[in-house]
Amino acid sequence: MSPSGQWRAVKQAGLFLLAGAWLALGLVGHDPWKVEDATTFGLAWDVAKRGDFVVPQLAGEDYLQHPPLMPDTAALAIRALTPPLEPFDAARLVAGVLLAVIL
Repeated sequence: MSPSGQWRAVKQAGLFLLAGAWLALGLVGHDPWKVEDATTFGLAWDVAKRGDFVVPQLAGEDYLQHPPLMPDTAALAIRALTPPLEPFDAARLVAGVLLAVIL
């Protein structure tokens, strides 16, 4: 057993909390960054405005390259959280929640 064996659980919990805080701080407070972030937000924004959860559109064109789970849940977050949060922050929170569910 290593000399830090008695502190191993505390170190692992600290690392997990640090990684969680790093991810959580990156979810809100900035504009959409990369192409995928802006594309997902555009799809979610369109779904939130039009209310069509079956076929998302981007710039007026049907966008069927990916399943609509992420844009649909992001649209629900936009509708629920937009007054206190910016729409792109509300949509980005869904990515964090889905990541936490997967892990």
